[in-house]
Amino acid sequence: MEGANLFAILVLYKFPNEDKSPIILSSSFKTSEIPFLKRTSAKEGFVFIAREVIARTNKRVRHTVEHGETACHAAVSSDYLSIVVISQRNYNPRVAHDMISTVMSHFKSSEWYRENKRKFLVQTRDLNYKGENSYLKMTLAKYQEPENIDRIMLLQQEVEDTRDIVFNNIQQILRRGEDLDDLVANAKDLSFATKKYVEHSNDLDSACGGGCVFL
Repeated sequence: MEGANLFAILVLYKFPNEDKSPIILSSSFKTSEIPFLKRTSAKEGFVFIAREVIARTNKRVRHTVEHGETACHAAVSSDYLSIVVISQRNYNPRVAHDMISTVMSHFKSSEWYRENKRKFLVQTRDLNYKGENSYLKMTLAKYQEPENIDRIMLLQQEVEDTRDIVFNNIQQILRRGEDLDDLVANAKDLSFATKKYVEHSNDLDSACGGGCVFL
């Protein structure tokens, strides 16, 4: 599927107490398709998207949130480990959620996660654990061609049932009284320069050169 880019994968922890914003445990980005001068803004936007979507996703739920030409595929496990994959809208959602399941399983079985998950509850800042960067980068590269992954899944008869995946748009997951512009204005993940850039753009698509639309 030409042009069906994957932009990012992020691993987060969602606090049972929803007053606290989810923290980033690890992440990897592919920004080579984004103009060089806009890559920092794009990464900030991806982190913003991931945090806001996971904050509004209940545990044991997986869904895909679409806006413009961007899709944010997200899942929260029973123990609040959360995975977000950000892609162009035409990326195969079945493959995106298979990627989420693969990464979720990897982290849950990792020694680092088992040893540290009880400590997440008292964290107040992102961990950005570097030990899994190579794994996430490799996985992001592997899933860049969704038609190949999907073919393998079908041959192995291990296609995950996506009937339980809910497709929403960004307005459907905003809490009552919330406004997207206000979220952007108050976002700690976005620098002042990115916020001003967004305010003067017709939409957030401009922040990454037309290749993606921020939610």
